[in-house]
Amino acid sequence: MVKHVGIQSITISITRPENAVHSAVITYLITYGKAGETLTKTTTETSVTLDKLEKNTEYVIKVKGKYATGKYGHESDPVKVTTNGGSVVLNIHRHM
Repeated sequence: MVKHVGIQSITISITRPENAVHSAVITYLITYGKAGETLTKTTTETSVTLDKLEKNTEYVIKVKGKYATGKYGHESDPVKVTTNGGSVVLNIHRHM
């Protein structure tokens, strides 16, 4: 879920899967970017700020979990967010 959208940042909150098929999620891979650009960030945290973004620019964000088995779960549905300094709440949870 997107918690806050700043002028040059987006803060997301990741909901851990309740019924993990493989094992516990140990890291999350966040894929994000504007048109023609793909960036990635790996984290163990469930609250993450994507910063150093361009003002008034649309970004697409997707998340997937990596399990202790080394396998990745399903990627979340993409969420489009525009940096503008407002607050939004969008659900990007999916069984990862």
